[in-house]
Amino acid sequence: MAVVETPARYPGATWAESPHHWPGHKGRKAVVIHINEGHFESSIAYMLRTGTSAHFEVGADGRIAQLVGVQDSAWCNGLSYHALTRRWVCPHGHVVSPSWDQLDPADENPNWTTLSIENEGFSGRLLPPAQFQANVDLLVWLGARFPSLVPYTVGRTLIGHSHLDSVDKARCPGSGVSLVALAEAANTILGADLLMWQAAWAARGVPLPAEQVGWAIPQLYKAWARNLGACVVPETYLSPDFSIALFERGFIYYSKPLNRAMVELVALGA
Repeated sequence: MAVVETPARYPGATWAESPHHWPGHKGRKAVVIHINEGHFESSIAYMLRTGTSAHFEVGADGRIAQLVGVQDSAWCNGLSYHALTRRWVCPHGHVVSPSWDQLDPADENPNWTTLSIENEGFSGRLLPPAQFQANVDLLVWLGARFPSLVPYTVGRTLIGHSHLDSVDKARCPGSGVSLVALAEAANTILGADLLMWQAAWAARGVPLPAEQVGWAIPQLYKAWARNLGACVVPETYLSPDFSIALFERGFIYYSKPLNRAMVELVALGA
């Protein structure tokens, strides 16, 4: 699958950069929802102090802090696989039996393939409306940038920490956080967004074939549709390794050797 060049930081989030992460990732298989058992500022300070990290921390009032860019791997969902015993072990040394069906020993550690959202609060307490909506907004933003996550499916692409560690994290995020409600809300918005960006692409009469929706250039266009405007020239290969699509206010090109799509904004004329 082609890599889509995507903004690493969530718009509007406070940047609280953490050094505790691995550069890069091995694909995005799921978003993991957590509960802090604590408060917003103290939870961020704890992660920075103790060598752990999440991509995001969401406050009860809807505030969002970002500690790790989404292009990198935070240290929030760690497990290690012991090949001799064929068992997963949590950071505290306990053998666990993960229920997440996408966990793969070949990935070495689920931190490589997941994105993490920590939430201010305590297990069993309902998320306030502002906090619930902030989680939905994050899921929509992440889903638009990592198509492998959508539609969000509980137990597969949207999980709790308890899906990974049923021993130490059995109550994370707990009964106060409805993963089903989060998935339904995010999927509803993403479904509407899908129709909107495809309509924006075709506004000048250049259709986007259904079989190309998942290609690198259209996937990057989703995040830049308002900036780029309608497509004026569909994706065209200038060489076997290089293709480009032109829009009203810029272009997106794809490099096969780099396996990456990139965007440039520039007025191309009427």
